[in-house]
Amino acid sequence: MTSNNVCHIVFACDFSRKINCNIVYLTYFNLCQSNFAFSMSFIDIANHYDFDVDNELFTNHAEKEINGYNFKKKLSVIRKFDFIIMINPSMIDLNILFKFSAYGIPSIVNYFDGVNKIIDSGKNGYILPSEYFPSRCAELIINVYNDEFVFNRLVISTINVYKNKFKWKLIIEKINVSFKNIFKQLIVTNNKLFNWLYLPTYIINLPERTERKRHIEEQFKGKPEFDLIWVEACRHPIGRIGLWLSIVKIINIAKENNEDLIVICEDDHCFTRHYSKENLFKNIITAYKYNVELLSGGIGGFGTALPVNSSLFWINWYWSNQFIVIYKSAYQHILDYKFNDNDTADGVLSNILSKKMTIWPFYSTQRNFGYSDVTAINMQNPDRIEEFFKSSDMRLAETFIKYKISNSDDENNS
Repeated sequence: MTSNNVCHIVFACDFSRKINCNIVYLTYFNLCQSNFAFSMSFIDIANHYDFDVDNELFTNHAEKEINGYNFKKKLSVIRKFDFIIMINPSMIDLNILFKFSAYGIPSIVNYFDGVNKIIDSGKNGYILPSEYFPSRCAELIINVYNDEFVFNRLVISTINVYKNKFKWKLIIEKINVSFKNIFKQLIVTNNKLFNWLYLPTYIINLPERTERKRHIEEQFKGKPEFDLIWVEACRHPIGRIGLWLSIVKIINIAKENNEDLIVICEDDHCFTRHYSKENLFKNIITAYKYNVELLSGGIGGFGTALPVNSSLFWINWYWSNQFIVIYKSAYQHILDYKFNDNDTADGVLSNILSKKMTIWPFYSTQRNFGYSDVTAINMQNPDRIEEFFKSSDMRLAETFIKYKISNSDDENNS
């Protein structure tokens, strides 16, 4: 219950559909019959306009910019609400609920197939039958909101469900549609699905290496899809061991947080011109479909490679850990390994993880800072780092061309 005892409700639906407008009005009407103190705001999913209701008048208040797809700048607006109600949403539109639930705002949704994969009725909101939805919705809001203990418990429960449930598995496993259908909907909805997704991104850095920190901060500037977590590098006389200990420290944190996947990023990482948020997420999801344990954003060397599609390759081993995605299935393998003095992190990960892919063209390369803690060859020849990545890029391009030619020959001979 809010401090002024006025319940703030936001509706999110497609207002171009008459049936949705009727449901909204009838819910409003039922709330008015009870002398219940409330305010109502609206997110028009179809047009991205926002509306307020003052008494019985629908008025455009676009200057308030409650835009349902730009939450980072609107957190104070989101937090003012007590309930979000969605009427006849698609599975993709439900991404709005994810952000609201992170701030303890429970949802009320009319029933459709698959919605119970997202809403745990009574824990992070309620699922109501479409029949008599307006009257039941109004009654539910009044009863829950007026019971301070029940409402506060629901708010806390909503946050907890978000932490434990609304992660990458939601989009990969729990939404009851195929990958093909997900991508088809992405095209139709201009990738709105990805607006709520984020990547827990652990950046390894030593405090005294301020030039590297400035560099990596600049790389991630304007990329809110990465949730940056700074990790002080573990110190060890042998740099390779220090890096491995840092990776193990990160994996322990990820395991404790029950993360489905994470990004580990060294502070010499550089984004290339090929990087795009949408394509990165699609590649991450596709790799997950193949049960990949490690996905690299760019490699300085490899043994053999096999194309999966135009942007992913299977690899047997690789060099360079400046930007890697580690999936949950790899966590225990990493934690169980006993690192030796002569080991390297990329060498060990190549050996203990059997399912590895790289993105191509590369999204990530390494900046040459003139020194390396990881391998003697890089320390002695720092200028060769750029050559390694160029060589790998050319080899993958050649492999992809040969693979396409080979497939074409097979089709012509069949």
